[in-house]
Amino acid sequence: MLEATPSTRLFPNFAGDALKTWVFHNRVTLVGDAAHTHGGAFAAGGSLAIDDAYALSLALNHVWPAWKAQDGKPSSQDLATILSIYEKTRQPHINRVLSVVKQQVVGRRGAEEETDAELVARIVNRMDPSWISEHDVEGSFVAALTEREEEVALTNAKVVERKIKQMPQANL
Repeated sequence: MLEATPSTRLFPNFAGDALKTWVFHNRVTLVGDAAHTHGGAFAAGGSLAIDDAYALSLALNHVWPAWKAQDGKPSSQDLATILSIYEKTRQPHINRVLSVVKQQVVGRRGAEEETDAELVARIVNRMDPSWISEHDVEGSFVAALTEREEEVALTNAKVVERKIKQMPQANL
């Protein structure tokens, strides 16, 4: 079949760099390919988007559970917290994926055409990509919550320390 093929055209995929943030104005977030364009590498777009949606739902249910919905909409602060937790949950894994994509896929652009034997060797020796779609979203969510709680505690301690320094000193 290869012998009968008159010509082959290669269409490169587009893989973007990791974004610094997926959250804008604490009101809007990016999910799926909008947040992380990996160019279809490893055929993982669907699973990454599903994991994004799951992480966003975990953050939403943590900050604004269903019983609160009876009271109306989440506050601006609730929404900012939800989006921050979502981003902290997913971004480390996605940045790792994009790094691997850049090394293995994008790095081959402009490379000399490989022989069939070289292609077979590259495929046989490729890394196991199962870690991409078997990411522990719940474990990352718990880690993101812990990190956020530590950041909040540190911020609160700094505020208290600043207020203490601003208090007039008693003459002893």
